[in-house]
Amino acid sequence: MKTGIARTLGGALVLLLASVANATSTSFNTSWIHWVEQNRLYQDDGWYKVMHYRAISGGARSDVEDADFFFAPAGRFDPVAELFSSVRAFMTDTPELGDAAAQCRYPRRFEWVLEHFPEDIVFPQVECPALSAFIEQSAPSGMTLIYPNAYLNNPASMFGHTFVRIDGQSGGETRNALLALTVSYGADVQPNENGFVYAFKGLTGLYPGSVRSHPYYRQVQNYNELESRDIWEYPMNFSPAQAETFIKAGWDLKDININYAYLLENCSYRLLSLLEAAFPQYDLVDDFDVYAVPVDTLRTLGRAGLLEAPRFRPAIASRIHFLAGELAQAQVELAQRLVDDAVAPADTAALAQLPAEQQRLVVDLAYEYSRFKAKKERSGMAEVSYGLLRLRAQQPAGQLAPPPEAWPSEPMQGHGVRRAGVGLGYGADNTVHARFRFRPAYHDNYDRQAGFLDNAQVNALQAEVRLSVDEDDEADLALDRLDLVDFRSLNPYHAMTPSLAWAGRLGWLRQGPQEKALPFGADIGLGRAVSTGSNSLGFLLATAEATTAPQLLAGLHAGWLVDVAAHDRFGLEARIAHDVLAEEPSATLTATYNRVLSTHRAVRFQLAAKTQGQTLESSATLDFNWYF
Repeated sequence: MKTGIARTLGGALVLLLASVANATSTSFNTSWIHWVEQNRLYQDDGWYKVMHYRAISGGARSDVEDADFFFAPAGRFDPVAELFSSVRAFMTDTPELGDAAAQCRYPRRFEWVLEHFPEDIVFPQVECPALSAFIEQSAPSGMTLIYPNAYLNNPASMFGHTFVRIDGQSGGETRNALLALTVSYGADVQPNENGFVYAFKGLTGLYPGSVRSHPYYRQVQNYNELESRDIWEYPMNFSPAQAETFIKAGWDLKDININYAYLLENCSYRLLSLLEAAFPQYDLVDDFDVYAVPVDTLRTLGRAGLLEAPRFRPAIASRIHFLAGELAQAQVELAQRLVDDAVAPADTAALAQLPAEQQRLVVDLAYEYSRFKAKKERSGMAEVSYGLLRLRAQQPAGQLAPPPEAWPSEPMQGHGVRRAGVGLGYGADNTVHARFRFRPAYHDNYDRQAGFLDNAQVNALQAEVRLSVDEDDEADLALDRLDLVDFRSLNPYHAMTPSLAWAGRLGWLRQGPQEKALPFGADIGLGRAVSTGSNSLGFLLATAEATTAPQLLAGLHAGWLVDVAAHDRFGLEARIAHDVLAEEPSATLTATYNRVLSTHRAVRFQLAAKTQGQTLESSATLDFNWYF
């Protein structure tokens, strides 16, 4: 492919060489031009990765759309011209340019050129104050990949997020991780952007994106505290010198707009591309042609041997739930009163009656609860927190976070996000049919839960196809379901971390095998989930649904989910609805059992009964599912 590009651009290259040579002054060495052409450096895989080039039909194209990233006018599509133009820019730098010098604007590109040019080709010496100051501030000693868990309340984070922390050192000692700088990529979204506008722009790639850096403590405040997302920290197998190279690769994209696309060109894909630019010996983005899910990028880096065992940084809600689980209900209520009543004397007197260890746990829980509550009620919470800290100072040191044995399963231990299924179904028409199912992403409430956000469901572009034989013994292939999105969040209600249960779906669904129409519909549900034991929960949602059938339905959706054995799950779900347009009620009862065979294999059995008007229909399905 790259040889073909060189042939295609051969004529342009000759003209370029001539123009470069003619434009040079006596201070500009042109000997490198023939050396580059002789060695065809522009075909080097490293050049393609440093410039973020990807193969396309008949040539190449950089993932970077911003013209400011290139020196050649057609540099985005012309690796040959861009290499010669870049080297010429580096050659013509002068010391007085400072940070405006090409070597300072694109330090990783310049570093790569230096690595591949012979020593007798000399470049001007230029100081880069801004870059040097950033590297000095970072004082890199290594790198850590950061993975905040999925967050269903933000479409951009419903699959999780990834970025890199540059671990620092001072005087030979490792710095506090919270003070380290981070490198990340994200969409440049306007404040208070409409959710539908955000979804449309994100899916269509209309958002500009950029590489940015923030102190890690700000990221922790955002993800761990404000959004209450657990964070996994994976140390990476890179040296201090390699960490500095990564900083330079990120600096190359400083102030450069790179379009953000929610499914593929997202935070995780860009991060892999940035790592390739820093370390061209790794092939990290080849597996991602259509979409990139953060946990898949973790697995890609894991397969490359770049990740070590992770550390767990629990969210504030996770710390509250852990501490509450160590106490009796009366003591949990006392901790809540200490905050809600502003450390009232009666509550501190009750606290003093407890054994010392329980006093510590109650005060720790109260303090974490005060921090959680302060996110919404800042007024007066500072004084409450101060009062709790004074109480805490009187207690011995203790453990606020869950010990390793109580950590949830880390993300890479989960099933593959893609699911393909084949099975049999028995329908209301008393016939057996074959079923084929495919879901590109991501996870549902009955899949193996390890490695995923508890009780969260995100199905994207899920399709179900039915193959049956009609009365004339002819095969009939029909699409029964296509979900654009199918969300469900069933976090059990907790008095200290109150949350709503909710669900939403948008897509096409056939009402029965005899129905010819495949109506498009949207439904939402809002209510509450409650814990019914250590491994089970119940939920009740008020629902509304509209379809092109046409239908306009209002009703209730109730269910009970229980974990069976190690990873199996059983569920009972009931729906009742009233069609406002047809003045007709309906009810559905479904029983589902998911039997996990291995991390990436499962069998799912489902029985369903539905009444509508005076009719009763029953169905059964058995599916074998592969996750990959």
